[in-house]
Amino acid sequence: MDANNITGGVFFAPVIMGRDVTVMLPPEITPAMAGLPPAVASFTGRDAELADVLAFLEEEGGPSAIAVSGMGGVGKTEVAVQAARTALGRGWFPGGVLFVDMSGYDDDRALSPAQALDGLLRALGLPPEYIPDTEQDRARIFRSVLDAYAGQDRRVLLVIDNVSRMDQCRSLLPGDGRTRAIITSRESLGMLGGPLVDLDALGDEDGAEVLRRAVGVARRGDVRLVRAAKDAVRLSRLCGGLPLALQIVAALLAENAVRTPASVIDELREEHTRLGRLSHPDVELRAVFELSYRRLAEPLRRLLALLPVNPGPDVSTGAVAALAVLDEVDAARALTELARAHLIEPGTTAGRWRLHDLVRLFARQAPIDPPGGRDTALDHLLLHYLRHAASANLHLDGAATAPTVPFSDREHALEWLDAEYPNLTAAAKTAGATGRDSLARDFPGVLWDYFILRRAFKEWEALSAASALAARRLGDLQGEASALVQKGFAQTDQRSFAEAETTLDEALRIYRRIGDRNGEAVALDGLGGVHALSRRFAEALDAHERAARLHADRGDRHAHALARVNAAVALMELGRIEEALAALEGTDAVFRERGDSSNEAAALTNRGVILRELGRAEEAVEAHRGALRLYRDLEKRFDEGRALNNLGRALVTAGRVDEAVPAHRQAVWAFDETDAEYHKGTALQNLGVALQRIPERREEALEIHRQAERIYRGTGDSHPLAQVLLNAGLVERALGRFEAGRRSLIEAANLFRGCGDEESAAHALRQFEPDAPGTAADTAADRSRNMGIFSRRNDRDRDRAPGGIVVDGALVGRVDALMEQYSKAVGSDPATRAAVLAIAAEAGIRRFEDLIRNPDLVQRPWRILEAVAVHPGTGPVLVGRIFMVAVLWNSLTENWSATDFMELPLNPCPEGVERTVAAAALTALRSLPADQAIMENETGATTVETLAELAAQRAG
Repeated sequence: MDANNITGGVFFAPVIMGRDVTVMLPPEITPAMAGLPPAVASFTGRDAELADVLAFLEEEGGPSAIAVSGMGGVGKTEVAVQAARTALGRGWFPGGVLFVDMSGYDDDRALSPAQALDGLLRALGLPPEYIPDTEQDRARIFRSVLDAYAGQDRRVLLVIDNVSRMDQCRSLLPGDGRTRAIITSRESLGMLGGPLVDLDALGDEDGAEVLRRAVGVARRGDVRLVRAAKDAVRLSRLCGGLPLALQIVAALLAENAVRTPASVIDELREEHTRLGRLSHPDVELRAVFELSYRRLAEPLRRLLALLPVNPGPDVSTGAVAALAVLDEVDAARALTELARAHLIEPGTTAGRWRLHDLVRLFARQAPIDPPGGRDTALDHLLLHYLRHAASANLHLDGAATAPTVPFSDREHALEWLDAEYPNLTAAAKTAGATGRDSLARDFPGVLWDYFILRRAFKEWEALSAASALAARRLGDLQGEASALVQKGFAQTDQRSFAEAETTLDEALRIYRRIGDRNGEAVALDGLGGVHALSRRFAEALDAHERAARLHADRGDRHAHALARVNAAVALMELGRIEEALAALEGTDAVFRERGDSSNEAAALTNRGVILRELGRAEEAVEAHRGALRLYRDLEKRFDEGRALNNLGRALVTAGRVDEAVPAHRQAVWAFDETDAEYHKGTALQNLGVALQRIPERREEALEIHRQAERIYRGTGDSHPLAQVLLNAGLVERALGRFEAGRRSLIEAANLFRGCGDEESAAHALRQFEPDAPGTAADTAADRSRNMGIFSRRNDRDRDRAPGGIVVDGALVGRVDALMEQYSKAVGSDPATRAAVLAIAAEAGIRRFEDLIRNPDLVQRPWRILEAVAVHPGTGPVLVGRIFMVAVLWNSLTENWSATDFMELPLNPCPEGVERTVAAAALTALRSLPADQAIMENETGATTVETLAELAAQRAG
């Protein structure tokens, strides 16, 4: 053995004092393995990050190190340890693992690179006398030893934990391309030159699982957090998903086997004491944060202490500049430094930042000079939000014709509003909660157009209510009335019509009291909208016309045009179609003058609906296409859906059903995207109406109607639910499912009646007769209208022929009672009921019971049957049904006793009447296919052939 050579060793280049050194590699590195911390058994929720680290470790070549970074307590060390143990288990590093804790954030314990290299070389088995004194020489020999191990297929893995800066670990990094290193740090080590893995807090469920596993490991069989699963999630949330905080809570529970999770929740509930209580004799969470905080320069400490002033979930660089009174460039640099230290985190988009909940609590309790600095910062921040929102809103309502500071155009303004919306609403609430009443009063008003655009009606209502209270505290009656108008509009858009009417009435009283005619007109217009949506169209028209007069008196052409557009809706619903069209005349031009594309589109929409009612379907199509173009230009997705829905209806009326179907489908998608559930139901219903016009797509139409039905049952809107049930019943009947159709139509009628819409209720019941129009009922209507039995209505919510006839609701109710009494003999199926209803309508009988109770009228039913059956306007199917009613009625008098029918006197059929009816039925039925079903109930269908045979017998 030579002095400078050990047989079987590895020869290194001269590295120490000009001498050649030969080092014998030990067979394994026991000290290194002994230094790797144990893995935590409760580790979970880091599958993606662990996979990223392992993928890097498996490779050879390329960068030598990967950095795992995150805030203190987020679990960086544990990810590194789990990855190291997994890699060892897979045989990737036969040379072993070297672990060193650099203690980079503890000034008393932090290792210098030279100290760390000394320990690592000793762990590698290098004799102390061969370890040089300088950091540079130690780094050279360290890399040479690692390269020698790798050359003998004994790769070594380094875990360099708790690094505070890049300089602390640079000398420790391998350079052979095969050895790998995992670095953990609270800093983002962007200069590493290798992959970066950022750890965020765990989600609520993953955090709960950490708690369950940790307590279960400490106390085997402990099921407290299994049984109290919701409490486990609440604890996870209170810990902000921070693994260190979760381990502290788990330790508190494990050390006291009878302590309940609920008691820990109660202890942590108060924010101002939570950090102090998240402590254990072995570790204190506040101290973990304190280590990072102490390393900051004073300006950064002050900025961190100010950041919790922002009440929202994240904050923009511009807002931070406002609250801290900094130049925006300086603010960005300071925030980047805080993010590099993982005391704040980058938001979801560039230029936005967020605080972890527990860091927020720490920063809120950090000292600040001067003591009132946080209040001043809040004043600056709230004014920043209010002024920027007001400037952005100018681009939404069309008032901005040029760039406004700091927004170049509508797109820019809307982008800012979308990003800041959570902060803006939180700022408004904070203003009210902290006594800044003038700001609390003003916030909802500057967001008016945005609330409507994004359909944020619940938030609008809540903030407007707070605004009204703030104005009241200030003694500002006009501000209070304005806030009440906004609240009323928000309630209207949520279909809370009774509440909206009360709110708007209160606003109207205040405006009249202070003599504000413009405000009075706005409140009246709002009330008109409520009345129209409540189907009180005469009141709606009165309110809109009064608003229009007030606007005209003030010379406000724009507001006057708006009131006329609204009045047109009420006129249309009242059947005054030509007047409605006249009310719209010239309104679109007024809106164009103002650059108000949104209301121009609204005017076109109403014009299209009116034109469709007038039968001018092609003109209606063009109007709706114009509205659609405007709404798309404005990116108003909800209104685009309404335009598509109206376009589809106009296309159906024009007979262009194939074009209507895709329009309605697009409307459904638009309402789905904007969470407009009620309107989605409307679009689905209209899609179903279009599809049911295509015979081969009626099954699809029925399913679409059922989707709309489910929506309306969920929203509790009875009238549209009744409408969709009516349409579903019609489709079911067309598909031959008479009993299902009957149930749908009866429920529709009952719902209509509950809404006070007797005409629609009667119309639903009349649909038991599938041959309308052209039946005896329609013909009878022409002669009975003066008796008040039939009435005409234009219903824009249903697909039905123009001029459709409905039966007086009171008469329908009496027929229901009659059918119930005689169901054993007459039958309760819808076809028979329709025949009886037609008979009653033909005769104009208002007290149907008198047919039975009054001896002078006892034979009248038979005369009615005869008159209707032989009338030339009566359809053949109805004649067949009338004949069946005659047969059943006669059988009743012959085969049943009076006692069976509530002891009501019944006389036999007058001589010859049944024969006359039978002869008419035989003639009519011979014109129909023999196998056509005329009536259907529980006993089965009665066909034309069966009735014809019976009619022939009776007539003979």
